[in-house]
Amino acid sequence: MINDIIQSLTDTPFECRNIAEKRSIIEFGRPTPLLITTANTRNFQMKWYEKIDWLCENKVIYNEIYNEVEFCFFISVQADETTDCAMYAQLSIIIRCVCKSKIIERFIGFFDI
Repeated sequence: MINDIIQSLTDTPFECRNIAEKRSIIEFGRPTPLLITTANTRNFQMKWYEKIDWLCENKVIYNEIYNEVEFCFFISVQADETTDCAMYAQLSIIIRCVCKSKIIERFIGFFDI
């Protein structure tokens, strides 16, 4: 089935689609129908993606960073505020530390302000 998706996208890329289909994709964010049917079949389960902790919010990763930073002698915290194109302000937090003569930098995450 994956080959069908790739074949569909290579056969008719966005720039080769008719104007009505391009407009529909842009205005409504309509995904390719073949992608929808493939994603909802086989082993794909949306609940799995909604429940799993991803990257920066993963407690295992936070615990590893905490254990790593706990034994460092020099630690700095970098905080930077930025506004995205939708005018939402976010604060990014980065920790930099020296551990066993190595500089380690860890991205903690983005936080809405």
